[in-house]
Amino acid sequence: TKEQGLVSDETNLGAVYEDSNGHLWFGTVEGVSHFFPENYKGNPLSPKVKIDQVVAAGRVHEGKKHFNLNYDQNYVEITYSGINFTAPNQVVYEYKMEGVDPTWQRTMNRVVKYPSLPNGEYTFSIHARNTNGTWSDEKTEITFLINAPFWMQWWFILVVILAVIGIIVLFYNYYKTRKLVDIERIRVRIASDLHDDVGASLTEVALQSDFLQASKIDPEFKQSLEQIGKQCRKIVTSLDDIVWSIDARNDTVGDLTDRMQDYILNVLEPKNFQVRYDFEDLKMENKLEVPVKENLYLIFKEAVNNISKYSNGDKVDISMTTENGDFKFQIHDNGTSGAGAKKTGHGLRNMVMRAKRINADIDVSTKNGFTVLLSGKLNTN
Repeated sequence: TKEQGLVSDETNLGAVYEDSNGHLWFGTVEGVSHFFPENYKGNPLSPKVKIDQVVAAGRVHEGKKHFNLNYDQNYVEITYSGINFTAPNQVVYEYKMEGVDPTWQRTMNRVVKYPSLPNGEYTFSIHARNTNGTWSDEKTEITFLINAPFWMQWWFILVVILAVIGIIVLFYNYYKTRKLVDIERIRVRIASDLHDDVGASLTEVALQSDFLQASKIDPEFKQSLEQIGKQCRKIVTSLDDIVWSIDARNDTVGDLTDRMQDYILNVLEPKNFQVRYDFEDLKMENKLEVPVKENLYLIFKEAVNNISKYSNGDKVDISMTTENGDFKFQIHDNGTSGAGAKKTGHGLRNMVMRAKRINADIDVSTKNGFTVLLSGKLNTN
């Protein structure tokens, strides 16, 4: 070529001659070129490759061996040059982009383009060969990272997962709250119906039996009416406890202690018992589960009835504490040791049975007075 010393790049057809000395003569359109083969030593130096620039989505990166790109800068154009002072235009290149090119790619172009690269880390390697067939001693490399879009980043995925979990929990709590509200409404309605319909009907039967007893009737029939009246009033009393337990408006600790004090007022105070309460540490506004509220009250009621019937004392201490989800309830009188109450019988069996229903521990003692100690968890689930 002209760069290698010819007068012109265009030679005449057949205008090549080798003389007796082995010299070559080339006829060109612009004159004759004379070549001395014995003087040509070739180019023993290996070409070095320099990466001139990397253009990604219009942004130029020069002189960097490592750089980061945004996910939308994935159209990459790499320009390079082989440093060779003899026939630089005839340098042959081999390049390879790891993860993209399966094998080394050979070219004489000084630009390579990679459109639509997916996110990830890439290494571009290149070396060159001169006209003498000598390859570069070392490969030239650059590395770059195409970042994933924010919606594919681990932190965004984590945020989405947490958000989905949060929404699920929110809807679950909302559904659970709505169900509880619906259940409470049903409980209030059932309690009202029992009180207004069943309770009123039983009270009416009791009053009718009293009215009939006042008339002149057979003594045996009168005795039967008395039994009917007593049984109706007993059922009304039991029904009142059931209604109180069902009614969602009576679910707080304060409702329980108020109910206890009302019962004491009707049962023990008429018998001149001095009753002392220790409820100071309780949070009266806290809610109790229905099984805990119901069985705790009925155990208390059984203990009070036992004291009312059998105790020879005149003082009763009632205390209740709660801590870390546990409760402790105690009722104690000052009756004579062993004589204050019965430790066996139907009443005790009822208390033990009710304690088991709420997974509570119960201890009944007649030493130094009659004592019932009940301990368990406020949450029975």
